Amino acid sequence: MSRREAATRPSASRPRRPFSWRRALLPIHRWIALTLGIVVLASAITGAGMAFRKQLDPLVYPRMLQAPACAARLPLDQFVSRARALHPTGKLDYIRLLGRPDAPVILRFADKDTYYFDPCSGAVLGEQNRYAGFFGRIEQLHRFVYVKNGGWLVGAGALAAALGLVIGGLVVWWPRAPRRLADGLRLNTNLRGRAFELDLHRTLGAYAATLLLVSSLTALPQAFDFVKNGLNTLTGTPAETTPQSAPPATTGHKAAKISMEQAWRMVQALSPHPREALLHLPLKARSPIEIFTIAADAPHANARTYLYLDAYSGRVLRFTPYGRMGLGGKIYFWTLSIHTGEVGGIVGQVLLFLGALSVPVLAYTGVSSYLRRRFARRKPAPSIAADGAPPRQPTGRRVRVARITTEAPGVKSFELVSADGRPLTPATPGAHIDVHPLPGLVRQYSLCSGPQDQDRYLIAVRRDSASRGGSRAMHDKVRQGDLLSISEPRNHFALHYAAASHLLLARGIGITPILAMARALAAAGAEFRLEYFTRSAEHTPFHDLLSGPEYAGRVRFHHGLEVEAQAELIEGLLSARPDGAHVYVCGARPFMDMVEAAARAWPAEALHREYFTADPCAWAGERHGFEVKLARSGTTIHVPPELSIASALAGAGIHVETSCEQGVCGACLTRVLEGAPDHRDAVLSAVERERGDRMLVCVSRAYGGQLTLDL
Repeated sequence: MSRREAATRPSASRPRRPFSWRRALLPIHRWIALTLGIVVLASAITGAGMAFRKQLDPLVYPRMLQAPACAARLPLDQFVSRARALHPTGKLDYIRLLGRPDAPVILRFADKDTYYFDPCSGAVLGEQNRYAGFFGRIEQLHRFVYVKNGGWLVGAGALAAALGLVIGGLVVWWPRAPRRLADGLRLNTNLRGRAFELDLHRTLGAYAATLLLVSSLTALPQAFDFVKNGLNTLTGTPAETTPQSAPPATTGHKAAKISMEQAWRMVQALSPHPREALLHLPLKARSPIEIFTIAADAPHANARTYLYLDAYSGRVLRFTPYGRMGLGGKIYFWTLSIHTGEVGGIVGQVLLFLGALSVPVLAYTGVSSYLRRRFARRKPAPSIAADGAPPRQPTGRRVRVARITTEAPGVKSFELVSADGRPLTPATPGAHIDVHPLPGLVRQYSLCSGPQDQDRYLIAVRRDSASRGGSRAMHDKVRQGDLLSISEPRNHFALHYAAASHLLLARGIGITPILAMARALAAAGAEFRLEYFTRSAEHTPFHDLLSGPEYAGRVRFHHGLEVEAQAELIEGLLSARPDGAHVYVCGARPFMDMVEAAARAWPAEALHREYFTADPCAWAGERHGFEVKLARSGTTIHVPPELSIASALAGAGIHVETSCEQGVCGACLTRVLEGAPDHRDAVLSAVERERGDRMLVCVSRAYGGQLTLDL
């Protein structure tokens, strides 16, 4: 099967996959991130900016928020008179008193203009609108005050973040096997480009999920009245109406109201020494004086005690200490304190800050990874011929097609023998060859040959309905007796004969290199097992061969397994590594990814894989220009971002053997003498990449400004 075509499957040939929450929620997760994500991002950034406002506000405005201490404060009504004189057109809303001895007296108007007074002299310490100044602007942005119905927008963002982004993201992230949770919490720093961004997105998201979920859910009661009222309904808390003042009957003159200082004395009698108090001035004739206080021993910063006074007589209309408040009200105020970082002291603030700060990182990595993936899908792999270099000519040798056999529906095997009488080059299990089915067309196919096949090569090709010419030409054009040009065998998927045991995993046409391994291991009497996944027995290439007596007890067929069942079986196979065991896998990329995820606990040198297509991140990630120095000639060639190294060399008249141009065949493997390669191939192992002494110049690039190659 062609490595360049094997990952593409016509949807009609696939068995129906079972419902999966992961597949269902992933597009929803992405859609919400790309739409309401801007609201979530703005709320998170501004929320991070306000996390330490309590500590920073006095440092930013020291003269306004700190007053000299004195033995006796002026009566509150004097501050009311002075504030009204300063802002004659405004309606005074409330007086705020803090329990600190150096705290100013704060008066706020309905238009949010706020005045700060020296409690001893009555001098004005400062004036500022609630949404002015550094932190005021941040709060305005956080609450979307500048937008009509901004509270609903914030609530929609919070709900989207809670359900679609956090919960949806966790479902997508959650490992199929609970024992793999630790792997999902570990960042792989060896990844680069889109692969690293995606891994960072998943890992950071897993850590930040709890903080973001708590922050999002606690925002809902503040944004939506129906959520706040729903808390009362769910907890059986009766709804309370605001009591009304009773204006006395008057004849021709306005009824007098009690002074605010008198109201304050009532507060102190019922709730002594509060650490904060807010006294709302009555704005209408029947409005009460509405007061809330935070007791000195309150469990959190919003544990409010409510007091309503008749504005004319000073009679207590209702007094509700926090301890006697209904459960719905307590939950509401707890959510307010949690959301604003008022629970847990400095630790709570730090957690709030880190949770909010994670959102822009998650937004960048998620959107960038998504766009890179979409861009990589649309961008064709560069070819030397497309860049103006002469087309490749067939190299290697000529062979004759001795036999063509139908191994399964849509799968044919081709037996190739020498056309010139010279013996074929011996091939090791896992090797592949280039085949030129038509002039100018080259594809790579794995050899299925066994050790007994000294005079023939055997390949198998699955006809792909989305073929770009390779499999279609092999099935429709090549006939028994035809001559073909092929390359010498190359092997980047070799057997490790020294291993104590071998586990072979294949899906569909991925059996081609695995079959060669099974035949070699069986002939050598080595310990191995082959787990072969296909749609049905009928659609299983080489079923009869692998059902022979030499494979009894060594080969298991798995037909028509659902994706979840397949994943569970693979998790079981790879949950523990027998001493000295190695695993080999080949198949379509989703199958390969499934095996790699299940084998994360295995050492890198024990996991071997054969990709049919390039790494999906090969053409993603940062692509900057760099210099390539050729050690043998001393020539330096510039590689621009849009060209591969091989293409840039070809443009300079320097030939490097290439074949797939996708980083899967290994034809262009080149020795690196100096510099750090940015590996983007599907051939080199993790250990080989770490050594950094070889690279595939058709897709890989460079970290830094220069590479020196052995050319």
